[in-house]
Amino acid sequence: MMAVPRILLFTVTILPFAAMLVLVALAAPGLELAAGSASLGALAHVLRNTFWIVLGATALAWLVALPGVLTSFAALGRRAPGGAVRQIVDFGSTFPRLLWGVAGASLFGGVLGLGVSALTGILTLGCLLAPIVATTLQDGFALQARRVSPTCRMMGMTRFQAVWYCVLPAAAPSLWTALRLSLARGLGDAAAVILTSGSSFALASSLMDPGATLSVYVLVLVQETPGQQHTAYAAAALLFGLSGLLQCLPGLLSFIFKRSRTGD
Repeated sequence: MMAVPRILLFTVTILPFAAMLVLVALAAPGLELAAGSASLGALAHVLRNTFWIVLGATALAWLVALPGVLTSFAALGRRAPGGAVRQIVDFGSTFPRLLWGVAGASLFGGVLGLGVSALTGILTLGCLLAPIVATTLQDGFALQARRVSPTCRMMGMTRFQAVWYCVLPAAAPSLWTALRLSLARGLGDAAAVILTSGSSFALASSLMDPGATLSVYVLVLVQETPGQQHTAYAAAALLFGLSGLLQCLPGLLSFIFKRSRTGD
């Protein structure tokens, strides 16, 4: 009976780190090459672009998704939004990223006149991430709403009070999951960002300037820049490490917090 959990533990922990070690080994020549060239400066610019674009898109997605989910549960009680609303959200979360990029470039870049810019990338990536956040929150809220709704009704709470004071705190793990997913998806997306934010390695000094993210940087180096494969491996290893850190950091912080409380 214990063999399956151990196999799963090995799969989800050891293999990803082994893959990262392979990437680091392949990236070693690229790190040496980048250290003595302009690639290091370009990578620093790309990392700053990545930080602001992903952070802005994630914030935008949460500003849209969280109030919408809270309002829907306050209106429907313990039932999760269904029918056309849920179908639209599910469709948005599974919509191909390339088509999100085409739609964002057409609407924000063309119709609204924002062009290829960091702002267009933020708006498009935010629209891409919002259904993903909403789907994760809906599932978590629905589970907790079914559990705490009888108690809330016995206490005479309104639907909004029940959602705000009971369901939302109880669904904290779902909030963490949605945050990790949105950050990781935003960090790893290249198809939508390259069409909206561009592939420039220069620092985007304003929202109207184009700027590549780290995933776009890797894609361009591999496909369009001859002789830069090792630098691309270095950037890919960094991207892998950042994604892994995003997934592991909440659990590590939770473990440290629990240990500190136990120690007290």
